[in-house]
Amino acid sequence: MRSINSNLLNINQAKSRINAAKAAGQTPAQEDVELVATEKKMPPPGQIHDSVLYIFAQILIYCGSIFGIDSYISRKLRDMNPPNHPKPL
Repeated sequence: MRSINSNLLNINQAKSRINAAKAAGQTPAQEDVELVATEKKMPPPGQIHDSVLYIFAQILIYCGSIFGIDSYISRKLRDMNPPNHPKPL
């Protein structure tokens, strides 16, 4: 996940201060913890949710079945009707 936020630089600095405080065995500042909590997590660009892929697959299957039925009926009707031959003079 990547972060999208207007104050991303401040959030990254707060994370560094929190990690430094933890490494020193101290309690991190509350404002830093609150600032990091405002960070918004977004999925990486280009990732498509599974439900979208599922719906797209269902649409493709439905369209394929409709075209398949249409071509089957057209072929059967074409086979039932003889072709038009020119009449003898």
